[in-house]
Amino acid sequence: FPLIEYQYAASEIDVDSTTAGQLDLSWSWEGDNLTYELMRRTNPTDQWATINTQVDPARATLVYSDTGLVADTVYYYTVKITENGITYPNGNSLAAKVRS
Repeated sequence: FPLIEYQYAASEIDVDSTTAGQLDLSWSWEGDNLTYELMRRTNPTDQWATINTQVDPARATLVYSDTGLVADTVYYYTVKITENGITYPNGNSLAAKVRS
């Protein structure tokens, strides 16, 4: 059987922690007409919860400051992309510890 390789949008996510109680996240823009959902969880086995949605954003707007976080707590993040009703697999996920 032939191997079918499917290409899909998958956003790369990054985080910076320079302010107590806050994590500043950014993720890669993957094209026009996409919806990006930034999702968070506090345990690696919990369900993802959407904390920010951006519909067809300009390239420079793919940032979000997650505020009011508990110091010295680890949070997990990923980005889900949807295009024309099709939801792609999540991009990379990362864990970040909040500054105290």
